This record gives sequence, C-alpha cells and structure tokens, in this order.
Amino acid sequence: AWECIANHRNRVCGWVLALPRRAWERGGFCDNRLREDDGRGGGCPFATPSSTGVGAGLIINGELQTGLSGLAGHAGHMTLDINGPKCGCGRSGCVEALASGTAIGQLASELYKTDMDAKAVFERYHQGEQDARMIIDRSAQAISELLGNLRALLDIEVAVIGGSVGLAEGYLERIYYFMEHQPSLFQVDLQLAQLGHEAGLKGAALWSAQEWSAQ
Repeated sequence: AWECIANHRNRVCGWVLALPRRAWERGGFCDNRLREDDGRGGGCPFATPSSTGVGAGLIINGELQTGLSGLAGHAGHMTLDINGPKCGCGRSGCVEALASGTAIGQLASELYKTDMDAKAVFERYHQGEQDARMIIDRSAQAISELLGNLRALLDIEVAVIGGSVGLAEGYLERIYYFMEHQPSLFQVDLQLAQLGHEAGLKGAALWSAQEWSAQ
C-alpha cells in the first residue's frame, strides 16, 4: 500500500518519511504542512509506513519511483532477522513481519493465548504490562533499525512518523530510545506527521490527481 504519496507543490503524506536534510532544504516535497511550497520546501527520497503492513515509497527529483514491477522502495520487505517470523511476501524476518500492527497483534495473540490487535496491545502497554512492552519494543526497534539502514544507504537525516501505530501514544518515544542506542552516525531526527491518520489518504489523492493531470 502506498501510504506515503505526495504532491511536490503541496504536502508529503506518510507514516514514516525519511529524507536527507539537504534535500529537505533545497525544495520539492515537504511533509504534512511542515513547510509551504515557497521555494524552500523539502525533498522526500524515501517514505516507509508501518500499520497494518509496512509499505514504502521512493521519491527522486519529485517523482515517485515504482520500478518495472512496482516494487521499488518497498523497505517494509527488507529483512532485519533472517530467522524471524514469516512475512506475507514469502520472506522471513521482514520489517513488516516485526513492526506492523498485524505483527504486533499476532505476537500478542500467541503470548496472551487470545485474539488481540495492536490497539489492545497498546492499552495493555499503557497499563504497564511487561509482555505488551516487549511487543511494542520489538516493533519500535525494528523501525529504528530500518531507519539506521536507510541512513547508511541514502544518508537520510529526518524521519516523519505517522499512521495508526506511529501515532500511538508512547510509540515515538520508544523509537527514540532505540535510535539513541545506535552509533551517532546512523541516528536520524524524528518528527510526528501533522496530518495524522489522514496523511496516506490525502497523499494518495494528491498523487493520483498529479498523475492524472500529467496524462
């Protein structure tokens, strides 16, 4: 799912948006009303969402890159743990299999021996339950590691976190915690998406309109 789609003259939308600060400063894309398009907007070479699944978007020079098969930029299917849980894509230990809302619910259901979803896990997390904390931490650490990998690959400096999991109370702080335990070379700045849960919908609409008008 393309949960971070953007119009280069307006806003960028997404759950996790990662970009080099130089691109942010030069112009082009910007996140969720963080900047107006006054010639000082931002660039968005990479965006990765994490909720029901973990999708991603790669944007270069104001253009969403889809690749020959539409797979380009799907960071959610980058492997973090070769011995990790099976992902719906067929690989093992993908970011999506560790960090998504679905993954949170699946692990909780196994531990608590009853059907649970991410919302229920966060409720238990805020009640101080250690198992719930461990589950949320696995997700947050996976996102932190992904951003560190993208930092190494693309020299990203800023990540904008949003979506149902990303915007959940306390989640950003856990990403911060694990990010701070990485070497400083691989750390990125984190911000919350200002368009909240509507970011993906509005971004997709803007991108679709842009593509339609270009035809």
